[in-house]
Amino acid sequence: FNFRGIISSCFEAHLTVYVELEEKTLMENLEKLIQ
Repeated sequence: FNFRGIISSCFEAHLTVYVELEEKTLMENLEKLIQ
């Protein structure tokens, strides 16, 4: 039973979603600046 492994896998899943959301927001802001 690997407790740290469970925590890190859950954390990584949330981190991936967060990073994708941040990247999307960043791209939208860049497009507004370019226009």
